[in-house]
Amino acid sequence: MCVFSRTDVESEEYQRELNIEFKHKNLPIEKISKDILKLINEPQDGAFIHLLENTDSGTLCNNNKTGVFNKLHKSFNAFKANWKSDSKTIQIVIISLTQNTIIHRTIAKADLINLNHIFFDTCGCGNITVITDYGWEVKKVEKLVVAD
Repeated sequence: MCVFSRTDVESEEYQRELNIEFKHKNLPIEKISKDILKLINEPQDGAFIHLLENTDSGTLCNNNKTGVFNKLHKSFNAFKANWKSDSKTIQIVIISLTQNTIIHRTIAKADLINLNHIFFDTCGCGNITVITDYGWEVKKVEKLVVAD
């Protein structure tokens, strides 16, 4: 999805402001990497929004390297050379329905040297309920509901 702003009312010209990628479930790394590469390559800021049913049993991060954090880490690491602008940012948003928790963090080019710290020191390979810092903001909500 792209968000545009109108640059000229008379000529109805628009400028792309933000690129957004949505994911659901713990998908294969190829699906996540494809979206991270697109967000990195585009000149505009981006957002990667990932909806999970829950983050129990290492869905977020695990020692088998199959968690969402594991896949994001590998994707950002693989494509960091493609990141051109120092001012560009990508917002990572992860939502867990069962834990009623939303976490989000902005990633900038300067953060690419700290990927281990961002994704692994954060939770020590666990679930979304143990994240407390390292640039991640945590929002616990009463009830998250996905409309059909």
